[in-house]
Amino acid sequence: PYFQEFRDPETGEKLLRKGVTGLGSVDDYSRGTVYGHEQTIADPKNERLELLRQTRAHFGPLLMLYSDPKHEVDRFLSLITTKEPLVSVRDDDGVLHTLWQVSRPSHVLHLQYLLRDKKLVIADGHHRYGTALAFRKTNTHLQGADKIMMTFVNMYSPALRILATHRLVTGCTHVQKIVAGCERISVDTLRSLLQSRQEENIRIGILVKGTEGGYLFERQRDGCKPDVEVLHAELLKKCLGGCGGTDGHDINISYVRGLDAAIKSVRSEVSQLAFLLQPPTIEQIARTALKGELLPHKSTDFYPK
Repeated sequence: PYFQEFRDPETGEKLLRKGVTGLGSVDDYSRGTVYGHEQTIADPKNERLELLRQTRAHFGPLLMLYSDPKHEVDRFLSLITTKEPLVSVRDDDGVLHTLWQVSRPSHVLHLQYLLRDKKLVIADGHHRYGTALAFRKTNTHLQGADKIMMTFVNMYSPALRILATHRLVTGCTHVQKIVAGCERISVDTLRSLLQSRQEENIRIGILVKGTEGGYLFERQRDGCKPDVEVLHAELLKKCLGGCGGTDGHDINISYVRGLDAAIKSVRSEVSQLAFLLQPPTIEQIARTALKGELLPHKSTDFYPK
């Protein structure tokens, strides 16, 4: 069992996220056991694969989500964590990480029984899982290459938090095209709207360097499509020409957590544009993953790590 006690970085609410860490099989996605929800890029996987080849070690658990609306696993974890923990440590973000050792065979077997038929959605660790897959396929003779450390967390946990990852842009030549038809509002109003979720509407805030206030891109949601998917499919891909630039112009996109950091980057003229997002919901992520679809790179930021 691995518990994390923390405060929501946006609301300050005190929360306790319960998980259990163990070995999970490195299965091909085609087996229908493990599902990704986010696109990956090649360089991080290549670097991680070389590290794995040299060390033959995994240095951190993947965060894996399973469906347990009745909270059976969490209730059992509460029963077997009444004794002193193996370790308890508070990190630089103020998160208290607590780990217990479970060695009684009956407890291990019961946890395996409760998790036996669960489909797993990767919350954090897409590149590491892809690396483990590549390593397993080229090291079939190596004992342990078919397993990787995972922390399993119930996707119905009330302490599961997803933060928005905002986009910062420089080198755009289509600013007026992007904000055409958007409502001009104050930054405070924009902040308030983004912090008050309405599931039926897509809301994306836009800040422009050298411009007072901001803009609100809003429209009715098409099905369960997350805001970040609309951002990339329309505002970034169509208006900016994707990440490669248009008209011989190079466009750079970077990522930042927190509204204040994104606002500061534009106001200090470090960035030309900021696209401010609401985080996707766990329902949107699970539905996307289980359909075999992928959201854009850095669509989700599960907190805490």
